[in-house]
Amino acid sequence: MNIKEYIPFLVTFGILVVLTLFVNNGSLTFWDGEVSTIVKDGNSIYSPIQQFLWSLGEVTEWQSRLWSGVSVLLTLLAMFVLGRKTLGGELAMVSMVVLGSTFGVLVAGKLAFPYALGLLFATVSVLSYLNYWNTKNKFWLLGIALGLLLGTLVSGVSMPILLVGMGLVMGVYKKELDVAFWLTTILTSGGALYFLASNQVYLFAYFDAPYSYQFPHIMAIILAFVPWFAFVFPSFLSFGQQLRKKMPLAIFILGWLVFGWLLYEFSPIQSFGVVLLAYPAFAILIAQQLISYIRPNYTMNNFVKGMSIIQMVVLLFLSIYLMLLGWQLFEGDGLRRGIGVSLFLTGTSIGMMVGVLLKSERMILWSGALCGLMFILLTWTRIIPAFEPQRAFFNTLDSDKTVYYHLSETNKTPSFKYYLNGNYKEITTVEAIDSSVLKKENIVILDDVTFEQYKTMNNATVKADSTRSLFLNNRKGGYYIRVK
Repeated sequence: MNIKEYIPFLVTFGILVVLTLFVNNGSLTFWDGEVSTIVKDGNSIYSPIQQFLWSLGEVTEWQSRLWSGVSVLLTLLAMFVLGRKTLGGELAMVSMVVLGSTFGVLVAGKLAFPYALGLLFATVSVLSYLNYWNTKNKFWLLGIALGLLLGTLVSGVSMPILLVGMGLVMGVYKKELDVAFWLTTILTSGGALYFLASNQVYLFAYFDAPYSYQFPHIMAIILAFVPWFAFVFPSFLSFGQQLRKKMPLAIFILGWLVFGWLLYEFSPIQSFGVVLLAYPAFAILIAQQLISYIRPNYTMNNFVKGMSIIQMVVLLFLSIYLMLLGWQLFEGDGLRRGIGVSLFLTGTSIGMMVGVLLKSERMILWSGALCGLMFILLTWTRIIPAFEPQRAFFNTLDSDKTVYYHLSETNKTPSFKYYLNGNYKEITTVEAIDSSVLKKENIVILDDVTFEQYKTMNNATVKADSTRSLFLNNRKGGYYIRVK
């Protein structure tokens, strides 16, 4: 592959990545997971690095999410610049494209949370280690130390676990003790952990962070790489074959996967950000398969073709589901929004299948990249804004009024209190909603459960306006009583 021939594609890819990461970030209300890390003076219990970045300006939706988007851009740049030294230009470029159009990475770049920062520093440190391992040039120890230091300050112990684990794997493989690497790793990670502990930063906060799920990590990873689904399972099979042959790069990636993903697969830790550190390794494996597939001597042609058909069917059903969901929630407007996203999902999945059948690398790259990027871009500009009137309700209340709320536990979400700017009081029982509360200068917020309790207590039909506020665990919304 002549990379110069792909300059138009790479320029378009770069523009779409920038649009996807930064469009509409300032106009969407904070998610509860984001708010859980934000204190309005800019403090963070998760990351001193994030705290520093927030201190550079006012903590707003745009500014807080900006650094995550920048981190993803720098991660992709590091993937290519550092990766091409040992992976080669073609593999580094395709790996960058695969990683940059992966749902999980793009979503991390849209959130005011340190996941993207952790991914950046992990990628720099691990790829520096790969270059050091291949060249023994002491210069790469600086990259290892810098990435490890900043990565530990962002993600706590998960970063040292990754580098130390990889060092153990490579040490056993080469049957040698690399003193320079171990001194760099131990001193850097030890110093960073001591700094965090001395400043009372919870070292395991990254493990308990929001955006977790109740299913195996591998399922989340496969879903994240859906744009490249045709090559996911063939890459796993090929990776196993490479390990049996004890190929050096496969051994290196084995350490990356074991201590960046597999270790947490058998633990109660379900944080999305922890296994995100291993996404570049999966991207490299998928890129290897994509490049190998277009070669004449590839041995799993039918496997890849079959998976491309499955990918098309899965995305077709997802497209239909999005349209039906849009109709159910918002009727005509929701259907129109769902159709826009669905057309891209269906079109790019067909493009991927045709590209695979024709063994066209260009079509495969275009289809996979557009699938991932356009899905996230349209989701953030077409789907999520449909919920914004409900999500942003508390941000539109009269600032001169005191808000009294009586909510069930599942609806006491972090963003609820954040947007009330501290001007709120909790009512612990419905009996407390009396004449002292029902005044013109107050607003009373109830959800479906507590509103029914209030009506029962008053033994009469109580008129109240629906807030249409989308509580995360209550699709119907809540109610507010405004005394005029």
